[in-house]
Amino acid sequence: MKVLVVDNSIEIRTLLQDILSSRNYNVGLAESGEVALQKYVTFKPDVVTLDLGMPRGMSGYDTLSKIKEIERG
Repeated sequence: MKVLVVDNSIEIRTLLQDILSSRNYNVGLAESGEVALQKYVTFKPDVVTLDLGMPRGMSGYDTLSKIKEIERG
């Protein structure tokens, strides 16, 4: 299973990557909403963990809306 971890905090991204990888998940990382959208299209994750309170650039809520648009086609 592929999991995309989206968080502006490198500590959180690393922690989740370590936990998920140890359980044999294929993990992709993104530090912003903009990067998350690019990786969502190329990585094609089954699950996304998303920091809704990202302080810079695209918010987590905006990122979620864009992901939903991508899914709808």
